[in-house]
Amino acid sequence: MLLTVAFDYGSRVELLDAARRVRAAGRPITAESIAAALYLPELPPVDVLVRTSGEGRLSNFLLWQSAGSPVYFTGKNWPEFDAAELDAALALVS
Repeated sequence: MLLTVAFDYGSRVELLDAARRVRAAGRPITAESIAAALYLPELPPVDVLVRTSGEGRLSNFLLWQSAGSPVYFTGKNWPEFDAAELDAALALVS
């Protein structure tokens, strides 16, 4: 299992940076070239995105990487997110 936590991160900036890097390298802008230019291109696709704190939005988080992934929304804040909540989130993909 791989858990990725990002602070002070925004997908819009990441996508703009990736497009700029691809263009600066003189490569065609394609889905593959953008994916390769993301901040952490080696990350596997997101299996399930967890959104804590009762918010009903993604908050600009891993938009490219989580496309098509189920999203688990919980009212619990991050520090209170426990094993039962994790099990419920993982049930979305099993």
